[in-house]
Amino acid sequence: MKKLLILAMSLMLALPASVCANEPAFSWQEALENAKQNTRRGITLKSYKVQGKIRSEAQLEKLIDSWYSDDSYMVVNPIATDYDVYVMTSGVYRKINKIDNVGFNRTKEIIKPHIENIFANDKDAITLVELCWEVNGCTVKTIAAVSDEHNFIFDRIGSYAIMDSDIRTTRHNETVQEQSKRSISLAGYAKNVFGIDAYNYDLYVSATYSKDGILIDRSSRAATSQSAGWQCETKANVMGGEIDKSKYTHYEISYHILGAISRSHNENGTLR
Repeated sequence: MKKLLILAMSLMLALPASVCANEPAFSWQEALENAKQNTRRGITLKSYKVQGKIRSEAQLEKLIDSWYSDDSYMVVNPIATDYDVYVMTSGVYRKINKIDNVGFNRTKEIIKPHIENIFANDKDAITLVELCWEVNGCTVKTIAAVSDEHNFIFDRIGSYAIMDSDIRTTRHNETVQEQSKRSISLAGYAKNVFGIDAYNYDLYVSATYSKDGILIDRSSRAATSQSAGWQCETKANVMGGEIDKSKYTHYEISYHILGAISRSHNENGTLR
């Protein structure tokens, strides 16, 4: 494990700093099988074992606290998909980076109300599963909480070890039958080792003008999803100007992703 920590610390020095719909349906067994079959980024799930149900609020709170204890394991480089995954204990990571508990526990403040709400509404919903990970030759064990009834799986390694991610921005101008259309689209996703989209967003704004430059149509959309342990806020609006009268319209488009990483984009302007 010492070798693993040294590699992780070296990698951190080399890396740059850096209301959604529910996640799509899946079964937790399928998610864990996806992790067992994974061959990317030096991480694979070797085995898993069902431990039983959460039966009390005290047991649930103990589980949440254990996820963020100094002895718990976390992914050091969640979204750096060109590198292998490296993990270390939360206590070591905090000490190395001089991070206080308030700043460090941002993902705890995302997952805690989510899982508490599930348990409050369904006392038989949450199952505990012990996961045995192999991460670059080292064996690490964690506890996941799962629930098919509530489309839920969370583990601080599996939920945050990103295998694929992408960000795309497209700005398009076209003229058809003497009408000109201006559009902007932002799209992005990150898929974790469970084969689940950690987050996914597709944002779009457009405005169409007549041959005389008069605004005749405008539209916007924001489609997003997120999985347990991630938070996604998006906005896509067109406003200002009058249809069939004005020669302009304004837009705003933004996203804010919060989880094992924080990623944001915000812009506004005129579609002309």
